Amino acid sequence: MKKYENVYKIMHYVYKKDRFTLQELMSEFNISKSTALRYIKALEDIGVPLYSELGRYGGYTILDTYKIPPLTFTPQETYALFFSLKAMEQMGSMPFQAEYAAIQQKFLDSVAPKIKATLEQLKDRISFGSFKAMNDCPQLEAILLAVTQPSVLRIVYQAPKAAGSTTVRNIQPIGIFAEHGSWYCPAFDLDKKEYRLFRCDRIKELALLEKEPFHLIEQVDLYNRLQLVHKGSDTIAYRLEISLEGKEIYNRHHYPNMELEESEAGFAITGWINPSETDFLLHYLHQFAPYVLNVHPRSLKQAFLASLDMQRSKLIAQADDVKEEHNDAGRTI
Repeated sequence: MKKYENVYKIMHYVYKKDRFTLQELMSEFNISKSTALRYIKALEDIGVPLYSELGRYGGYTILDTYKIPPLTFTPQETYALFFSLKAMEQMGSMPFQAEYAAIQQKFLDSVAPKIKATLEQLKDRISFGSFKAMNDCPQLEAILLAVTQPSVLRIVYQAPKAAGSTTVRNIQPIGIFAEHGSWYCPAFDLDKKEYRLFRCDRIKELALLEKEPFHLIEQVDLYNRLQLVHKGSDTIAYRLEISLEGKEIYNRHHYPNMELEESEAGFAITGWINPSETDFLLHYLHQFAPYVLNVHPRSLKQAFLASLDMQRSKLIAQADDVKEEHNDAGRTI
């Protein structure tokens, strides 16, 4: 086998090891000490960031920032990755937002010149239309890190309706998900000992607490998180009566705590929420607006109608702005 083939075999071996010794390398590849040292030197020459620890229990380690080994992709895989990176540009607020431009540039610099030229042509020939960008969430990256390394956070949370009103909460995030232009963080509230859902753009401040995470939720994720929910005295049971067309929307998109049943008028979506989740439910219900027959309870119906009026006003204002811009352009000409 040629030397460069051995180098790459050894490179993949060391990338999979957090730490290895010279003896382990000799044993794994059945090579002498001097040969093993030459291969280590060859790895360093091609940019593998190894550092050594001397002494009886010494060895070699790769810097944590370089744990991903070099990868190769087919042209089709390259186009698929480029398409995915292009789609992320439309998201607006994203975790690790500052890194995406650097990732895209490194990606383009790593592909063959012919493929790079094709990608340069594609970038101005792909559009995602009126994709709705996410609300700005400065704390999103810190929240995600608290999910990957289970941690307790102290957050300053903006109240949904009262401008300027905030509360301080101690929470352990379960995950994050995007819905209707907003990022949401389901979490366990350690003060109330209850499940809560937070809108990430309303988390104004965040601090990591040196507090032991709540281990009972280590196995909880976005799909089974509702097992943490307990009905309280202020729980809102809802019922949304919809037509057949609404049923098709429900089948495409609904949540585990919702049920669909037949009714005299057609179909009905039923479930229950905590008051803090009302805004989230209203956003979800907007997509059923043309097919809604009735909403219960009355308080939720009023809130639903008010939110539709607000949405309609925004659309009218946007249409007026477009019309005014068009008139201005016509006068300029």
